[in-house]
Amino acid sequence: SSKPTPCPEGFFCAAGAHSPAKCPQGHYCEKQAKAPVRCPPGFHCPAQSSKPTPCPEGFFCAAGAHSPAKCPQGHYCEKQAK
Repeated sequence: SSKPTPCPEGFFCAAGAHSPAKCPQGHYCEKQAKAPVRCPPGFHCPAQSSKPTPCPEGFFCAAGAHSPAKCPQGHYCEKQAK
């Protein structure tokens, strides 16, 4: 009898799936995730993220962001700006 392997970080394992699926961009998947979780505001989540990455200073990150967006000219965006 083979023991099921736990779902790795950066992937999700839906019920009945035969193999782990890569976590899509704009989402993150912790170890043993059953479904991707949408990236929260103030963070960005490239494809296969295992946890949200804080948005750097000078950029902003809306909910579901896969990469930081440059702060518009004439505005100031502190770290983790939404």
